[in-house]
Amino acid sequence: MLLRPYQAEARSQIREAWLTDDLLMYTMATGGGKTVLFVDVIREAIEAGQRIMLVAHRKELILQAWQTLKRIGIHSGIIMSGFPERFELAVQVCSVQTIGGRSELPPADIVIFDEGHHAQRDNTYGKIISRYRHAKCLFVTALPYRLSGEGFLHLHPAGKPTKLLVGPNLRQLTDDGWLVPLRYFIADIPDLTSIKMSTGDYSESELEKRMLAMAPLVDTYLEHARGKRGVVFAVTLEHSRQIVKQYLEAGVAAEHLDGETPDDQRSSILQRFRTGLLRVIVNVGIITEGFDFPDCEFIQLARPTKSLSLFLQMVGRVTRALAGVVDIPGYTAEQRKRSIAASAKPCGIILDNAGCYIEHGFPTKEHDVEYYFLGAKRHKKPVEETIEILVYVAEDENGVRRRTKNPEELKGMRLIEVTEEVQKRVTALASLKEFDRLYFMLKNRMAPGKKFGFTVFYQFKSLCEAKNLLITDQMWEYIYNKLVGEVNDKLAALERDRARNLEFYPDELYKKLTDAARMEGVPERFFQKERGEYERRHFQEILSARFA
Repeated sequence: MLLRPYQAEARSQIREAWLTDDLLMYTMATGGGKTVLFVDVIREAIEAGQRIMLVAHRKELILQAWQTLKRIGIHSGIIMSGFPERFELAVQVCSVQTIGGRSELPPADIVIFDEGHHAQRDNTYGKIISRYRHAKCLFVTALPYRLSGEGFLHLHPAGKPTKLLVGPNLRQLTDDGWLVPLRYFIADIPDLTSIKMSTGDYSESELEKRMLAMAPLVDTYLEHARGKRGVVFAVTLEHSRQIVKQYLEAGVAAEHLDGETPDDQRSSILQRFRTGLLRVIVNVGIITEGFDFPDCEFIQLARPTKSLSLFLQMVGRVTRALAGVVDIPGYTAEQRKRSIAASAKPCGIILDNAGCYIEHGFPTKEHDVEYYFLGAKRHKKPVEETIEILVYVAEDENGVRRRTKNPEELKGMRLIEVTEEVQKRVTALASLKEFDRLYFMLKNRMAPGKKFGFTVFYQFKSLCEAKNLLITDQMWEYIYNKLVGEVNDKLAALERDRARNLEFYPDELYKKLTDAARMEGVPERFFQKERGEYERRHFQEILSARFA
């Protein structure tokens, strides 16, 4: 198998890291080719005379890995219910549920965990690690993220730490021309404020009712992805079947798929999708991992989620370029981008009918991988996702745009596509609102004489760093004018007032008088000549008496 440059680099990193560490976690964006990477790791291990176990939690992932190994001439056994055991083979592709309950398992020098973010020390993955505590372990994942906020540093029962290796993310792979660019459309945004939580995410039973009550999803598809093939992510089986019904009533070929769909029926559905006879697959939790169909041209999010990992997994179904478009030896990033643009799939379309953008931001947003790996606690929403993003922007047939927070006002209008440029403007606006909040709060609370401007600036800077907010040139200009420009204007005004009042008071006496006046809390209006002769004389009498 021909490795892409970043995959070859990842293979070298893993090989080198195993010289000093037994447990490794490697991250790479969905669509980057993690299967190709760990299959090459298996190939090298076989050549070195080692035995390998590949562990996955879904049948689709297991069969996909087994077929990929077979395609390059590596014969492997499958340890999963319904398959005969062949322990004599050096490679075993295993179901985590099956081997977690087995008393007898084949030996292994290397254990690879696909979708390694599911691993915990106290779950089935932890039991497997404890049974192979002397083996080298590799956890492969798109993002080491868990809703619980728990980390991955301590997975080994003997206390050996896990070493993190960070590969390319979605933005990097897109910028380098390996994945297709994304077009993101925000459609209906459900009101989730009253939805209860269950195990860290929205309660599916309540979520189903809320999503079923929303407007048909087909309108969004016909507007932005008509005729294209894609996948819809639903909340429950009933929700999925209702969506299929909507599509069929609109004349769009669609079918339902879930974990209980029989194997032969599932294979038939996927084959019709490949050939184009089927345009839409509506699924419940079955095509979030291991669904490798570059022909998928759009996804539709009809399932709100708090899980960043699930969101990126769903989005990742549409990021792959068509076969043969980018893997051309010698092509540069720009050539790959031009090849994608000229292909039948120049971009991936995301139809967000679930408000996932509000929860997680743009898919190519940079994430602090180490932060999640070490163990992030449940954190507040980033500023840019809570202040301005709830405002709808739409345009009518004449191109006139309207901003509103009331979706009822958007009937008959077309929603604007969310691009990274739009996101940056919204982020900047939201960030400056937060700056203003800090500015006025501290201005009213800080004691006189304290370095107010410095305090506001460093608090805002720390906020931006914590929330991964980019401070644009326009933002710097705004902050400068607020903290420096306004102060300079006030100083200039005081200087003008001081100069005007020199005709009444000598310079040295004026300074003493004004300082004393401030100490006494004399109103600022008494410093200004324009206030009139009475006020100036009154001011003079007060201060002259003090210094008599």
